[in-house]
Amino acid sequence: MDTLTYDYALASGIATQAGQKDLNLATSGYAGPATSANNNAPCFFWGNLTKPYITATCLRTLSDVVAARFHLPPNAAAALRDPIVTAGNDTIRFEAFSSCCGIYARVDLLSGSHDGDFLTTGTTNVDFNQPMRNALSLVKKQENLILAVGKEGVVLVKDGKQIKEKKVKLPTRWIKGLTAVQNYMAEMDEQAVLDRNQAIRLFKSIPKGKVKKDYFFQKRGAMIRFSPIASGNTIPIGGIERIRLVERLLPLCNEVSFYATADGQSTAWQLDMDKVRFTLVLSREVWRGFSGEGKGLLDMGGSLDVDLLKLVRSNFKVNQSVQPFLQALEQDIPVDAMDKAVAQMGGMGLVGYDFLENTYFYRELPFKLDRIDAFNPRLKGAKKLIEDKKIKFTKQTPEITELEVAGSGTKHLVQFKGDQQRCTCQWYSKYQGERGVCKHILAAQLLLQEKSIVITNPKILN
Repeated sequence: MDTLTYDYALASGIATQAGQKDLNLATSGYAGPATSANNNAPCFFWGNLTKPYITATCLRTLSDVVAARFHLPPNAAAALRDPIVTAGNDTIRFEAFSSCCGIYARVDLLSGSHDGDFLTTGTTNVDFNQPMRNALSLVKKQENLILAVGKEGVVLVKDGKQIKEKKVKLPTRWIKGLTAVQNYMAEMDEQAVLDRNQAIRLFKSIPKGKVKKDYFFQKRGAMIRFSPIASGNTIPIGGIERIRLVERLLPLCNEVSFYATADGQSTAWQLDMDKVRFTLVLSREVWRGFSGEGKGLLDMGGSLDVDLLKLVRSNFKVNQSVQPFLQALEQDIPVDAMDKAVAQMGGMGLVGYDFLENTYFYRELPFKLDRIDAFNPRLKGAKKLIEDKKIKFTKQTPEITELEVAGSGTKHLVQFKGDQQRCTCQWYSKYQGERGVCKHILAAQLLLQEKSIVITNPKILN
């Protein structure tokens, strides 16, 4: 399995000096793109946390999500315990996936939740070790807590011995998950906003233990509940027991917002704690990791303009809102080229999505440009079909466009009819578009795109 390796010179921990606690998070040492003057800077941020108990509780919950495994996929790697932190634009974000990769969680420390200095900007992994998790659980409500994100000033001695360098391997499915989840979040609409008491009552109604069947979110007027019965206005939530991961945060919340995609393929809960937010995003089923969803493959396709991509990246700042149209005008870049560059950045996990701002934000990760295809085998397979000239038009009218795609010992028929699409392959038959398009439809779309034949907002044809 392809992996990315990060090194920690020291371990994260909490040090107490003269009644003051310092939360020191050791990073892997990456602090921005190679062109940055701040690359390998020793520290991202240093300062007071104005909401120490809430922040500590959110980070504990984030670590619980990382350790959670609701499905054991074949050849699964060991549990991942090291989330990424993005510091910049007066915001600090912590992001992670569950070990089964079917849950995405993020802690946003917004302006007002901290009082300190951003010594540089960037994104990196931080060491979330067990002693640090234990120390977070001891942080009190009326306690002074300083946050330091960086390599220097980390204080942790165990049994009189110095902590040695730690190496962490992150599978590509984790990075692929970042690619898919931001596409789902961008498609979501707010379905309900609950106050603290409503949220607590709703979560208490979740059945105990492992739930083997779907539950559905239902809103009728002022009534909000989880129901085991589907109806016309309900939203499916597979593996509803996963939501209990955030129960300890509910008494700290001002409100809880519920989001869902129109097709019910992903849902999200955002907990607002006044300048601190916790976001939990769920895949449709417990066995569906975000790394296999195949969202946004068409936007990532086509030729890769390395020079343009480097130019666009050099003009973005960490945690800055990504608004392609406005930034295309500012940078004198064609809008369609900017859209393509941003989509390809998403294919490398370089952008996330913010519900509150209703836009993408930029993060910087040390990934090579040529990994877009490696992270997306369906995209790689679709491009290979085009290169090998295994696609030909069989019918083209104002109403229908059909293409024949040569497969392994067989031929598949791809059809576009109005705003709908279908394929005769087994992938299409099995998933019906719920996990993205098959490589045959994707290859046909890329070819039509190349020939400037537009299929408007294609949907799955049942």
